[in-house]
Parts: sequence; structure tokens; C-alpha cells
Amino acid sequence: MKRVELHIVLSWLVALLVCSSALVSQGTSEVISGISVNNISQLNNTELEFDLFLHRSSTAWERWANGTFQLRLVGVRDDEYTDSTMSVKLVSGSSDLLQQSYKNTSALTAYVITPRVQPGRLSISIVGPDEFKDAKYVPRNDSIRLGRFHVSMLDSTHLRDTLAWVTPLDYYQANAFKIDADSMVANVKLYGANDNIEMRDQPCFGDSTNRVVRTDTFVIAARPPKCMKLDTFYTVYMGEKKVSIHWKTSCEQGVQGFILRRRIKEGLCLNPSELEFHEIRRFGTTFDPEMFAHGTGSQGFTYDLSVPDTVNYRDVIYQYELSALFFDGERRFLDTTDLYIPNAVIVRAAVFPNPVKEGDSAVIRYMIDDDVLLTAKVYDPLGKELQTLMDKKLHVRRSSTKKWTEVQDADSYTIGWSKPQEGAQGAYFVVFLAYPVDDNGVEMSRAVVKIMYVR
Repeated sequence: MKRVELHIVLSWLVALLVCSSALVSQGTSEVISGISVNNISQLNNTELEFDLFLHRSSTAWERWANGTFQLRLVGVRDDEYTDSTMSVKLVSGSSDLLQQSYKNTSALTAYVITPRVQPGRLSISIVGPDEFKDAKYVPRNDSIRLGRFHVSMLDSTHLRDTLAWVTPLDYYQANAFKIDADSMVANVKLYGANDNIEMRDQPCFGDSTNRVVRTDTFVIAARPPKCMKLDTFYTVYMGEKKVSIHWKTSCEQGVQGFILRRRIKEGLCLNPSELEFHEIRRFGTTFDPEMFAHGTGSQGFTYDLSVPDTVNYRDVIYQYELSALFFDGERRFLDTTDLYIPNAVIVRAAVFPNPVKEGDSAVIRYMIDDDVLLTAKVYDPLGKELQTLMDKKLHVRRSSTKKWTEVQDADSYTIGWSKPQEGAQGAYFVVFLAYPVDDNGVEMSRAVVKIMYVR
């Protein structure tokens, strides 16, 4: 370029800058669109997602052309923004824009969305169609979602759920619109058909008082408030010193996972340390994956732990405590629930009818608190063993509120007993012996049923 021509260009640029500066101070300002980051969700310590929205607030444009937007993760060092330590991806199906694969040799009729990691920042570039007719129409005072983006730290660096725009905005951010017939300023033709109106445009039109500075706004939604609402927390005794654990939430915003503790609340002859809470389950891949929080927003979830807890003692009341740990390190107590662990005993045994008349049979019923190895034998009035009615493992029917369980014989829920033909009139005895299924060397209880036989 010749020196004279260069001098003319420089003079024109200086005039434009002066004019633009005067425009800002004297003219009016119109926000023609807004770019916002919304719905930030921290999925775990190393992953988060966010939505990028475009809002149209002006009649100066109707179709969106393209844009480049650049953000920072607050608290992440500049040297962590590399392809080996960080990734950013578009969540499939999350954009309101029609998309196509980029080919340098063909015309664009849809949009190409390219998120990438750049030095010190995340960059999201969106290239739009070549023609006005293919560009995305956005109704005035309406918004479209440009996409939802997933950020992951590949080197296990801890992430926080806070994002910021890279500044200066008018250098790092770009936004352009398609306009078929320009209407930016009355009676002035600024752009040709299918041209782009650039974001933060500051045109200058002499000394006219109708100058307008057109800008865009850039907003990052407020950090979602922490939320942890517990609806229910309960335990169910499964028998054989095993406990199933359940809870339900209605909000889990910012919750990383749950911690479960247990202590003995009431019982005899206990070590004092047993009366203090001890941690038994905690979220974490190396600890208990089931204890991770399921949600990252205002929705709730149901937790039914597949692996039951195993306790050490019987005939005591255990207390379980549930707490939540947030991503920022806060630990919040949620609730406690109590559960009695019964002995593996026969609580009651009875015979119907009693006395038993000649020719009749009796039905023996019993009640147990836990699964047991049970034997039942019949003795005559002289103490001689006559027969074995039962010798097997029995399970409490815990799904029913009915506690009385009939003695089972094969698939039957009743067992008939009739006096042997050679038996004498008098008192017969049915002796039950119950053993815990996890320790059949210790007899936990016995019950003796007296049956009167009359002629």
C-alpha cells in the first residue's frame, strides 16, 4: 500500500473512532440481543454442564447468523486449559439450531457448533448458513437454546459450579445477525442483502441526532442455591441381622453424595463405644457408588440400597443417621431413624383346639421374631419322644402385618397332630427349639406347648 493511501486509511480509522466515541456519549443505546449462561449443574467433582441461550429483544434483526463465545471456569488455573486435562462437548440433541457437518467445499445450509479448549478459556464457535433464508428465525422477545455443553476435567482437578465471560467482551465475544433489508437507521442503507449485523456495532452518521449504539448483553445466571430436601428416611429389618435402608429426596442441588452412620441407642451390657455413631457407608467409587447423589437440580429421587447393612447384636435398638455432603464441602445432617433388632426366638406357641378329643387332630401355631432353625418334637405323658413335627429353617413373612405363622409341613401352612392309637389319655408336650440361622450352635429360645388329650 502506498504511503498516501495508508495515511488516508489511518485518518479514516481515527475519524471513525472519534465519531463512535461521540456517538456513545451523545446518542442512544439499544440492546438488540442477550447471550446468557443458564442451568449450571455440577454433575460431580470433575464435571459440569450449562446451557447457552440467545434472546432477541429488537426489531433490528430477525435471523441469527453466527457467534463465538468464550468462558472461564472460576478457580481453574490457565495451564489446565489443555486438551489433555480438559474437554468441552456439545450435549447431543440439546441445540435449537439445525446442524450439519462442516465441509470446506460445500455451502452451509445449517449450523456447525464447535466447542473447544483454548489457552486460558473455553471457546464455543457457531458458524451459520450462507443464505438469509436458511438462518434461524428468532421471534422478538423470545429465546433459543444454542446448546447445552458438558465440561470435564480429565486429570481429576476439582471443579466449582461458577463460570465467567472472558473479557474484554467486545474482543473475545462475537455475535452476528442476518438482515435481508436493513432497518438499523432510518433512510440509511448500511448493509446489503444477506449481510451480517455485528454484535456491539457502533456506526457513525455525521452530526445526526438519531445515532444509535447497538449492543448485546452477556449474562451468567446466578449460581443455583444449594438445596437438600429429604422426604422420608427409614429402615426395614430383613432378618438374620440384616437391615435394608431407604430414603427419598425432593431436591438435591449441589449435593455430591450421602453419608450413613449407625450406633446402638438402647441395649444391655454394651461397650460405651457402641453408643457412639460410627460411619458405615459413604459415597465414592472406592467406598460405595450407591451413596452418590442421583440429581443435580430441583428434582428428587428414591434411594433403595441394594446391599443391606449387617449389624452385630440382637435385642437392641439401632439408630441410623443420614447426612449429605455438598460439592463445596458442607456436610448437612438430614435425619435419624430407629430400628429394633429382635432375638431369634419363639415369642408364642399355642395349640387349637385344646383339649383334643379322641379322633380329633390339633393345629399348632407359633410366632417368631426372626428367621430361625426350628425343631418341634412331641413327647408323651411319660416323657417319651413320639415324633418330630419339624426340623428346618423358617423365614418370617415380613411383608405381612400378620405375626401369627402356622407351622409348615411341606407346602402346607398347617400341621395336624393326632394322638397315637396306643397313646394314653393325659398331657402331651410339643417342645420347640429355635436357633439363629447364623449361629446354630447357640440355642436362643424354647417353647413348650401342653396338649390335653381326653376320651
